[in-house]
Amino acid sequence: MLICSSSRVFYLLLFIAAAVQGQLTEATLKGSVRDASGGAVQGGSVKILNQATGQGRSAATDSSGSFTMPGLAPGVYTMTLQAVGFKTYEESSLRLNTGESRDVSITLQVGQVEERVEVTGVAVQLAIKSEARLSENFSQSQLIDLPVPQRDVFGLPKLNAGATAIPGAASSTKLSNSPVITVNGNRYRGNEYVLDGAINVNTNNTGEPAIVPTLDSVEEVQVQTGNFSSEFGRGNGSVVNLRTKSGTNEVHGRLWGYHRNTSLNARNFFAPTRPQLIYNQFGGNVGGPVIKNRTFLFGSFEGTRNAVSTAQVFQVETPEFRNYVRSINPNSIASRLLADFPAPTPLAGSGTRKYADQVDLATPAGLIPALGRSSTNLKDYIRFNQWLAKLDHSFREDKGQPWGF
Repeated sequence: MLICSSSRVFYLLLFIAAAVQGQLTEATLKGSVRDASGGAVQGGSVKILNQATGQGRSAATDSSGSFTMPGLAPGVYTMTLQAVGFKTYEESSLRLNTGESRDVSITLQVGQVEERVEVTGVAVQLAIKSEARLSENFSQSQLIDLPVPQRDVFGLPKLNAGATAIPGAASSTKLSNSPVITVNGNRYRGNEYVLDGAINVNTNNTGEPAIVPTLDSVEEVQVQTGNFSSEFGRGNGSVVNLRTKSGTNEVHGRLWGYHRNTSLNARNFFAPTRPQLIYNQFGGNVGGPVIKNRTFLFGSFEGTRNAVSTAQVFQVETPEFRNYVRSINPNSIASRLLADFPAPTPLAGSGTRKYADQVDLATPAGLIPALGRSSTNLKDYIRFNQWLAKLDHSFREDKGQPWGF
């Protein structure tokens, strides 16, 4: 992943599945196979196929009728189970989520292998079935549909039970500070962030994300708030587990653009006018196959152009004070600075006070208003670009887990 900002600081993160294997974001499928009487079916052949990439995996049931398939990429799978003396079982809508450990229980019917029992209905699925950890997953549709401030993906964890947001606590690579959370009363320093299986914690300020990926490049978010396993044992707060999108056997892409401006904003109480805001965010992504069923490419770009002003209140000198300094010592440094960089005129006062929060100065000629309160809008322009490129490759066609760069 390559990220670029207007400060010309580049962050290069290379995810190598050969070393990391992305286990923290992958799913695990566990199953128990029984016959109609409840007896274990040993030696059954279990095969699953990722419908998007064509990647498959196979396993055999043991003496207790159980099987385990770890390290599966999240997605929708077709599962087929065959055993001698039983009809073939096929389920075409098996969804595995990021970081999920899923249990399935299958009962085979007596018959010929050529006969098939197809399960096509989508049942309600629990995110975690075999473990005690508390977690919630946000799917791609939720990421797109939910109104996330600044379109920052780390604005979602605060929706979890027991989570309380701390706005502006983090200093991330996004335009604005990413919101961090406290969970169940724990310090936010105990939060753990994972991106595509790699630790994504700010090394200078633990408990905060280091890299904030584009919202439209994220496939799924899992937020764990309690009882997570030892592989996430580096903190005691929460675990925010992100997985970015990958290419599939079909070319797919998306373009987007978002705009905000001053029109619907309210005026700050201390500002003379409404602060300027022209916020434009735009981008797109595309993914597809390089070699069908083996090599996949995904790329994403997001650009942000933000012209913004912020209402600020200052105690500044008055025109009378500038004139007084110029009259008594016109060649002084103070006189030059006040002439070259004059402050805005203070706000009008009330009663006998010419200016708001007026402070007088005693001079030989009498009292003059020296200081007053002024309010102004400080303007800024922020330019931000972010790119992401991801290449996944399987060294065995239709088998094994894709390795990513």
